[in-house]
Formats: sequence, C-alpha cells, structure tokens
Amino acid sequence: MKKILLFAFMFAVGLVGCSKELTVDSLTGKSFTLTNMFEGSEITIMFDGAQFSGKSAVNTFFGPYEIKEGNKFVVGQTGMTMMAGPQAEMDTETKFMEMFASIDTVSLKGKVLTFKTKDGKELIFEEGIKKEETVASDAPASAPTTEVASVEGMLQGSEAIAMLDKDAYTFNLTNMFEGSEITIVFSEGKISGKSAVNNYMASYTIEGDKLTINSAVGATRMAGEPKQMEVETAYLAMLPLVVSVSLNEGMLTLKTSDEKELVYKQI
Repeated sequence: MKKILLFAFMFAVGLVGCSKELTVDSLTGKSFTLTNMFEGSEITIMFDGAQFSGKSAVNTFFGPYEIKEGNKFVVGQTGMTMMAGPQAEMDTETKFMEMFASIDTVSLKGKVLTFKTKDGKELIFEEGIKKEETVASDAPASAPTTEVASVEGMLQGSEAIAMLDKDAYTFNLTNMFEGSEITIVFSEGKISGKSAVNNYMASYTIEGDKLTINSAVGATRMAGEPKQMEVETAYLAMLPLVVSVSLNEGMLTLKTSDEKELVYKQI
C-alpha cells in the first residue's frame, strides 16, 4: 500500500511539473539565437513584456504576442523594416517569417527556447545575443526611471545617444499631434515605438552631433481611424529628416533639416 501511495504521489508531482506553463514574464528581458536551421544567417528574437523583436537574416521584425493556455504562442500583427540584401539571405528571411507566422506552441527548458509550428516543425533558439536589448514600444520593466531626468545640463549628439542606448528609455512625444500616442525608444542602433496606430522601427547612425534616421522605416500594418492614420503618416515622414538630437533633464529633442522639432518627455 505504501508503494502504491508513493507512486501515486510521485505521479502527481510529475503531472504538476509537466503542467507548468510559460507566461510573458517567463520571456521578458531574454534574447535568443536560432540554432537548428538557416546556418550562416543571423536570426534572433528577444522579448520585452508582450512585445517581441529580432533579426530575420536581413531585416528586423517586431510585434506583439500572447501566451495562452497550453503554451499556445499567438503572434500579433508583425512589422518589418524594408531593407534589401543578398538573394540567398532574402530567401532565408522569407522562409523563416513564413514559419514564424505559423507557430503554434512555445516551450522553454533552461536556456533553450523551442517553437513548434502548426505543421510540426521546430524552431530551436538558444539564449544569448551580443547583449539583452529591448525594442518594444513599452518601457522595459527593469529600466530605471530617474537616471535620464537627473542628467545635469544638456547632452547632444553621440553623448545623448550613449545615454539613451544604455537602458532603452521610452519617451512620449509632447509638442505636436495632441491626442495621439507617439513614443520613441533608442536601443543598439535602432529606434522603435508607437506611431499613433502602428508600431514602427528603423535604424540610425550617429556621427558627432549629427543623427541620421534610416528612411527605411518598418511598421506593422494595422488600420485605424483616418485622423490617426494621417497623424502616423506625417510623423513617420518627419523621422528621416532628423539631423540632430539633444537630451536635457528628461526631455529629448530631435531637430529636422527643415527646422522643426520633435520634443519628447521620458515616460
């Protein structure tokens, strides 16, 4: 009888262990590299809250996700930058994104993240990239909220970018497009955020005090109210015109070549 009870207890413990499910918090702050296919291509994914982003061989992809009962991984509206690359890499990117869109479940064992697609294929990622980084439109849960605001005086150009890149702070646009949610985050040579309706992403370069935002701005493809869509179009058209950046007491200012200013406040 004791053996039967012991077996029943161990079986019950095993069931509890197997039934443990992932949550968004399980992945937040972690970054992974694809290891079981597309050798020679850089394919990564990272998580910040309910947002994912990563490199898909050539371009950067990003969007929201949910984890539902049974470790079902639900991919939201995915956006991508629109850069061209070698044909072989572009073909790899297409195949990867097709598989990513068909993901059914997710599991995490130690440092190994495995996605299973609806047709039974597996995408196996191992934890680790250059560094953990976040590009979602929401502020990272671990990001400090006082360091930028306590900066004395003004930082410009590369000094401001170094401060912004350090912890991926989120800023909210304050001086135009009232009534629209527009944010920006700088992280590892990329900007991202909310552009009234969609999430956007672009790369940038910095030389001294000169900031250049790549004109190939990627965005998700959700529709919204006509007024908000107009705001989004106007805002995204201003980003490639940016020529300089400054940071002063938690206020971020981007100046454009036609003398306009985009003024953001740290969230």
